[in-house]
Amino acid sequence: MRENASGGTDAFIRFNRGSFVILSIQRVKFTAFADLHHHPGVFYSSPEKRLDRILERAGEEKVDFMIHLGDFCHTPEKYVDFVHRYDRSGIPAYHMLGNHECDECPVEAVKRIYNIPPCGYYHFDCNNFRMIVLDPNYYCLDGRYIHYELKNYYSYGGRLPYLPPEQIAYLRETVLGSPYPCILFSHQSFERAVHGVKNRGEVLKIVRESQRTPGRVVLCINGHHHVDYLRFVDGVPFLDLNSTTHFWCAESHRLFPEAVYREARLAGNTVIYDEPVHAVITLQSDGLIEIAGMSGSMMFGVTPEMFGAPRVDPDGREITADCSSVRLRLEPFAANRRKVRAAAAVSSSALSPA
Repeated sequence: MRENASGGTDAFIRFNRGSFVILSIQRVKFTAFADLHHHPGVFYSSPEKRLDRILERAGEEKVDFMIHLGDFCHTPEKYVDFVHRYDRSGIPAYHMLGNHECDECPVEAVKRIYNIPPCGYYHFDCNNFRMIVLDPNYYCLDGRYIHYELKNYYSYGGRLPYLPPEQIAYLRETVLGSPYPCILFSHQSFERAVHGVKNRGEVLKIVRESQRTPGRVVLCINGHHHVDYLRFVDGVPFLDLNSTTHFWCAESHRLFPEAVYREARLAGNTVIYDEPVHAVITLQSDGLIEIAGMSGSMMFGVTPEMFGAPRVDPDGREITADCSSVRLRLEPFAANRRKVRAAAAVSSSALSPA
């Protein structure tokens, strides 16, 4: 094995006839965060300080890249310098669109500022893993899929969000044709049955189909819902990544110091996290997944139950200021790792690169 620049080890993975062979261990490490909601005058979040903390930790951890899962900035055209603060840190930085990214900016302008391809979705390979970034920010009207833009989706709550057919086709081709294990990133959840992507079944079908080769999809991550939750679907972990800043409540309050409300007009509909909640995630080609999260508390001690709001989100998931730390190993990888070792004892040719 050869050590690479990130401190990991070089590896080869061969997918072949419905199975895979791990030829040596490979590692990728990245920072993931969601829903920073840079929106001066609207949310009380100190976004520059939160982002700086995220960048500082990413540097200390020597991550291979960083990715945010949408709702990074509500007005990117106005705050390009804030976007550049993330882009130009010296660490590869990736963007995706959230539902609020284009509320006040044309979608094509946001894509240009975020350096996202015109289609809005893309993939990249890093250390023999494939990262697939999708864009479910569409509503469906009379059979047409229309992208969120300038608040056009506000009246169509029952018809969104959707992943359009061309992205379904792209996902199938990109996953099933990948030589590497895949990680799926999206703003909205493909795992939530009620409040997730409406045609999530088509995505889950692809994930299920991909698992005919165990380990082809190893992790799915989303933001948007502002809670900390991990669930397995068909043997694949789906991570609901908490917001970096706050949870939104339909109920309002006046429990913060009055200066907060003068600074941020929607502060009264939030409980605010005192830490910049995010995760550093490490994946290895032998199935090991480590999510190094962080624990925090509610700013000013204000919690939802103090003003009659639920302690859980609409899907019953607890509202916390945390991102849980988890270490797990996917069983298909562990089983195949044992097979590789057994094969190596018989013939060294079993471990030759494809």
